[in-house]
Amino acid sequence: MAANIALQVEMLAGTEILNDQRVEFDTLVIQNGNITFDNTTGVITINEPGRYTINWFVAVQSVSSSKFPVFEIETTPPTEVVAGNSPVKTTEVSGFAIIDVPAAGTVLELINRSGATVYLAQTVPVKASLMILSDDEAATGPTGATGPTGPTGADGPTGATGATGPTGPTGADGPTGADGATGPTGPTGADGATGPTGPTGADGPTGPTGPTGADGATGPTGPTGATGPTGPTGADGATGPTGPTSADGATGPTGPTGPTGADDATGPTGPTGADDATGPTGPTGADGATGPTGPTGPTGPTGVGVTDEGFSAFIQNVLATSSTQLTGWTVTPPYFNNTTFDPATGEFEVPETGTYLITATINYEVDGTIDSALAPGVTPYFVVRRTSPVVTELISGELPVFEVDLAGTLTTRVILANSEVTLAGEVELNAGDIVGLFYEDDTMTLGLNLGSIDKGIFWSITRLS
Repeated sequence: MAANIALQVEMLAGTEILNDQRVEFDTLVIQNGNITFDNTTGVITINEPGRYTINWFVAVQSVSSSKFPVFEIETTPPTEVVAGNSPVKTTEVSGFAIIDVPAAGTVLELINRSGATVYLAQTVPVKASLMILSDDEAATGPTGATGPTGPTGADGPTGATGATGPTGPTGADGPTGADGATGPTGPTGADGATGPTGPTGADGPTGPTGPTGADGATGPTGPTGATGPTGPTGADGATGPTGPTSADGATGPTGPTGPTGADDATGPTGPTGADDATGPTGPTGADGATGPTGPTGPTGPTGVGVTDEGFSAFIQNVLATSSTQLTGWTVTPPYFNNTTFDPATGEFEVPETGTYLITATINYEVDGTIDSALAPGVTPYFVVRRTSPVVTELISGELPVFEVDLAGTLTTRVILANSEVTLAGEVELNAGDIVGLFYEDDTMTLGLNLGSIDKGIFWSITRLS
């Protein structure tokens, strides 16, 4: 029975996956237990029979035909086939599966079954990701045995015997009788009262407490969240049709031939007479009239354009231990600032009323170890917010939260240890509005390295024409 087996792999390189070709994962994120991964082929081998939970995603840019993206989890020897698909070509195709592995040495692959070549998104660092967790009861460590009961304390000593009660008073002398028989002896005095009982002995010492059972193993980190799709480009206006070409004018008639000279009378042969002059060529006919110019085609609609009013900014890394506005931006090349953006405060004052395109990409990783679960309803997020004149949440995106338990009960909520959150959208803003980018912890106590140490944070706002 599989116990505490976990694997997470990613695909960072590559541009396409041919039809019926496996996804060749090239990077190992975490590996634990009796499972192997070949980063040159992307093949995963499970070396213990049992039940396993599988999650995966592929970031798709397009498909080479009218087909839609389909990816399947398949095993050798065959057990089960589980597919994930999408009716959209530019998307994140994801899937989930619970499979039973009957024997050690089972090979598991994620294969393109779209019927066409799938082209991968190049605007995100992680092209595909897959996570496997063992899902058996044996993965949880047994409860420690109850310690033995301590021995019973010794009985306390017996209390001392109470003092003897006093002797009763002597009876009165009987009257002097006549001399004769001796009077009877007076009665014996009553017994004295019983003395009080001695105090109870002290209790014996309490026996020692038994040892505490060992803690169960900590579950592995969940997979990286998906990257949002790129917004569409506005369509170009249609070109008006060309007017028809006018017909050529008719050719003028040929001029008449000049008259032939008269023959001389017959006489002696003399010198040969001079040739008659050739009649002049008739004038060229006038050009035909030019045909009318065809009507001008209608002007196509104006497409949405991007002005040069805006900024793009970058932060390498910042540690966030609570809710905060992101400040201290860099706008030096290749980034720029052609508008009223303050890099130090992170505030953008809208210079002109209009439609603005907003994008932001925030990489992050948890600062330290995830040692506690999120409470129900708690989900940290990033938000582009208008702070003045009226506070408005413009565009927001939540950190990916995974609900799983190694025993398969799906009751524990934790955030992914590292991932990327993308914000994108078009909004109407008024001149004088103040806009900023914020992180909201929603009462989560874990610290985050925003920018993920080496990947950074990107933010841009541009006015559309």
